[in-house]
Amino acid sequence: MMAGDWSQLPPDLLGKIAQNLNLFIDYLRFRAVCVNWRSEVPKRPLHLPTQLPWLMLNNKRGNEIFRGFFSLSEDKIHWLELPEASRRERFRGSSQGWLVVVGETPMITLLNPLTRVKFYLPPLSTFPTVLGFDISQVGREYLLKNSSGHRYTRNLREMRDRFMQKVIVSSNLGTSSDADYVILAVLNETGDLAFCRRGDEAWSLIPDAQSYCEDVIDYKGSFHAVDKYGRIAICDVGDTSVVVKLIETPRLFGGDILYLVELSGELFLVMKYLELKPYDEPDLIYKTTRFEVSKFDSSGPIWNKVENLGDYALFLGKNSSLSVPASHFPGCRANCIYFTDDYSEANYEGVCGEHDLGIFNLGDGSVELLPCYSQHSQLIWPPPLWVSPNPLIILKSLAMQQDPRMLPPEEVSNARLRKKKASRHVAPVFQMQGENLKGVQETLPSSFKVTQKAQKRNLKSEGSPSFQQPERSTSDSLPDSSRSANDYRALRRKYLLLEEESCILGRELEEVEDEVKALEDEKLALLDQLVVLEGLIDPSELQPRGPPLS
Repeated sequence: MMAGDWSQLPPDLLGKIAQNLNLFIDYLRFRAVCVNWRSEVPKRPLHLPTQLPWLMLNNKRGNEIFRGFFSLSEDKIHWLELPEASRRERFRGSSQGWLVVVGETPMITLLNPLTRVKFYLPPLSTFPTVLGFDISQVGREYLLKNSSGHRYTRNLREMRDRFMQKVIVSSNLGTSSDADYVILAVLNETGDLAFCRRGDEAWSLIPDAQSYCEDVIDYKGSFHAVDKYGRIAICDVGDTSVVVKLIETPRLFGGDILYLVELSGELFLVMKYLELKPYDEPDLIYKTTRFEVSKFDSSGPIWNKVENLGDYALFLGKNSSLSVPASHFPGCRANCIYFTDDYSEANYEGVCGEHDLGIFNLGDGSVELLPCYSQHSQLIWPPPLWVSPNPLIILKSLAMQQDPRMLPPEEVSNARLRKKKASRHVAPVFQMQGENLKGVQETLPSSFKVTQKAQKRNLKSEGSPSFQQPERSTSDSLPDSSRSANDYRALRRKYLLLEEESCILGRELEEVEDEVKALEDEKLALLDQLVVLEGLIDPSELQPRGPPLS
């Protein structure tokens, strides 16, 4: 009997097979079988459900270049080259396949961790809650104003760690990288919601939505925000205006952190309960003890408690909350909540212990560690984060062309030019044969302007900021004259260039150190051979020094 030619399967059969593939990696493997299969199956798999997120792990100690991504379905860690996500950076969101990255500069980066496509959002200095930014004011670079009118300062690290709680990307950016997206940020200390549209050079506040800062998701085309009592604010951000609709529900009490999540087209509320446990006195650490889930009933309006998620699993943390059908993905457990450590770094000052992350079983109330965290895990920042591989964005990453409304600032362009001359060529981290995925496209806002705007507050606190300093005049922090403005721009440019060159030199130093170590090993191996050939020592007396020379 002659074997059949699999490459000649009928097109309609190939289509039916492809439609039953739920994993993006399986879809790619299917298309890679042969030319005929690839030509009969669309490049962009529009039928795929929301993909099972990967858990982005901490950097390995001593290695700032590679990041580990744990796949539940494969029960393995994928190591990707991602220098943009070093230990010095913080992540203020993971949404629609994009990471929101902030560091010790005003820059806010939107980064695709698989393709390394990135572009820049308006910087921290353009938020309405920021009065000014002056890099020369070491230790108090940012000037802010709280809701009572009191001015105070923040340094670079405090702004990186505390200013923003979470950033959410509108769902249309998850289907097209050139969409007219909206980005929404939850501000940590004031409880405000701020937004920017594609091409904006500064952030704007959403009116009448202060305190609706527990969580935000893009649900049915509008941002839905919730306050600590379960009340909802629906925010429609249009091209020229913002409309806010408030929905009063019976007040909920008891939950420490609240999440909104869409499940099978319905809106759900998840309440996380924390417990402050002693850990190696006098240190204390927060631990998750349980979750409660409620479904929104618009006829009330009211939140109705549910006891079972059915076939679904939830993924909560700094990421935009999401649900997936567990039966579609190997390794995913139904009626469970996969959670990561997502409360403020301020809660950890002087604390040792482990990150608070695991799997909560809604059926029996048990909590167990994630498979990749079965061993003791130290408090290393930034903490692990759920990241959703987005097939549509991956396959259309080259559509991230430079937006004419978002031209690169002069100092960043110069820094890039210097970097290209100084550093070696680095191959893109994520390439797929035949998918034209080759490079990294970048777009940036047209300036890092200092604007005069206001307000701040501490997470879960009604008091004034914990790092509050005495009020001072703006004259020593804001460039209010032509000369001071020129000095400010010169300092800012110098700072960004030095920051860029520091990263380049750090990577080159690591490469040189590796080469020096390899040469030392080779020199010692040659010396061993030399003394043996000269008869000064018997070969059996040599101590092994590593792998033999080739």
